Amino acid sequence: MSTINTKLLRWHGLPILLLAALILVTLTPEPALAADEKYTGGSGDGFSVLTSSDIHLYGNPAPTVTSVSPTKGTTADSDLVLTINGTNFVSGGGLAAEINYNGANAIAGSSVTWVSSNQITAHFNLSGVTTNLGSAWDVKVTNPDSQTGTGADLFTIYRPNPTVGSITPNSGVNTGAVNITNLAGTNFVTGQTSVKLQKAGQSDISGTAVTVVSPTQITCTFDLTGAATGTWNVVVTVTGAESAATLTNGFTVTAPGPTVTSVSPTKGTTADSDLVLTINGTNFVSGGGLAAEINYNGANAIAG
Repeated sequence: MSTINTKLLRWHGLPILLLAALILVTLTPEPALAADEKYTGGSGDGFSVLTSSDIHLYGNPAPTVTSVSPTKGTTADSDLVLTINGTNFVSGGGLAAEINYNGANAIAGSSVTWVSSNQITAHFNLSGVTTNLGSAWDVKVTNPDSQTGTGADLFTIYRPNPTVGSITPNSGVNTGAVNITNLAGTNFVTGQTSVKLQKAGQSDISGTAVTVVSPTQITCTFDLTGAATGTWNVVVTVTGAESAATLTNGFTVTAPGPTVTSVSPTKGTTADSDLVLTINGTNFVSGGGLAAEINYNGANAIAG
């Protein structure tokens, strides 16, 4: 840069006294000049003219967005305060922030507060979001000079996670279907909710005819035909939620009870101290606890 003695430069008609060989001019608000745009001093009044090589005016650099905190929110958040970190944030009217999905569906921030050139905060209402749930959104900052910076895929919006508290009935026989009349919990969403039974080493049993009666009640049907007996976990999944809800060991699959169709012999006497009776029927299960008795209308049982 040229050596400058005490000269007079006029900017928009106003005199500026130059006192050093190098001048840094800060203009607020910033003039509409592109980065590194040159300003040529004007002549007049017998003072020397500064050429375009003498003075350069530099605009503020565009902001950048590097991270946010928190990194996720749900549609239950009506006033989420988001801390946005980056560089070159400028205070003043017109400082703005938004969350958008690939440039669309923008959610404007309110009460945007400048903390430093590297940090701002903004409030966001996520309660009206219905699309792109469970996906990563971009965060955009606009400085008062209209320059923008965007951090891609920094924030994720979810539906609230479902919960499961109980299931009625809580058991069924593995010879057919069972109708669930009340799967109770929270945050169920019509058209976005699925239900299944899970057991280690077994194929999942998916619920059919799943109906969200309300955000706290589901009805559905499970086909238990051939299912392994024992306890199963009840799992509810809501599309767009961060995680599913599990009622551990909440449902029991049982085998059908035994039936007795005939016996042989069909009679005995009080002289029989060790009568061997063959009992015919269905669904007899071997193992400890298998028992038989003779009784009279449920009373006076004679254990086998």
